[in-house]
Amino acid sequence: MNRQEKVKALVESFANKEYGTTIGHNEIAVIIEERYGSRRYGEIVNSAKKELEDSGKMIVSVFSVGYRLAYPDEYVDQSAKRVKRGTNQIDHGVRILDNAPVKEMTQIGAQRYNTVSDRMRIMQAAMHGAKVEINMLTAKRKNPLLSAIDNA
Repeated sequence: MNRQEKVKALVESFANKEYGTTIGHNEIAVIIEERYGSRRYGEIVNSAKKELEDSGKMIVSVFSVGYRLAYPDEYVDQSAKRVKRGTNQIDHGVRILDNAPVKEMTQIGAQRYNTVSDRMRIMQAAMHGAKVEINMLTAKRKNPLLSAIDNA
């Protein structure tokens, strides 16, 4: 099987399962004909994840076991988790800019730095605001915003 056929085989394996079904690493390795833990194994699983998400299904890692077909109610939390990771990446980008040797940059480099730095700080502020709101909306406790909506 070529790479695309392996991805397709794994996607079909999960697409035909019920929500909550777990497929172990060993079973996946047999389906895709790749050794668990190999780089190729990871690449194929990641490609299958993307294809499944595009079709409305999602798999989540089950530590040391394999992958599980996510329940529909898990999609919000999985999405929020990605937003939080993205916010951390933006913070890292800003930290790099904060420590950049601006005084040693060329004039063009300093202009680029200023432009990118301004935009990054705007994006950082927006993402932190969004992160706070998402945290409130996905909290496991009763959310005051949802109560206000219910009472409206």
